[in-house]
Amino acid sequence: MEYELFLFSAYEAEYIAKMLIDSDKTLDFEMKVYEGSRVYIGCNFFSMNIEIEDISDLGFIMDNYGLKVNLCIDFQVYNKTFSTGLMHMLETIGKMLS
Repeated sequence: MEYELFLFSAYEAEYIAKMLIDSDKTLDFEMKVYEGSRVYIGCNFFSMNIEIEDISDLGFIMDNYGLKVNLCIDFQVYNKTFSTGLMHMLETIGKMLS
């Protein structure tokens, strides 16, 4: 199952990725940095793609909802481990937001 979280952040995608990885030491995260401002993070339960500025839905969200956002975190929870993965993903998001 796929989820998207739109936020505003003054930090770079790689810094946010490292912050997410550091938020939960029990998960074995893998990180890949791509050209531009996109970072992939994955573990056994879910994966995340973090993009800043270069997001196709950004204009739509800003225009239709009046939100100032510049960051999208795209989450993919794996079917095999969905219930556990969803719990870990929500815990990771909660730690990041707090």
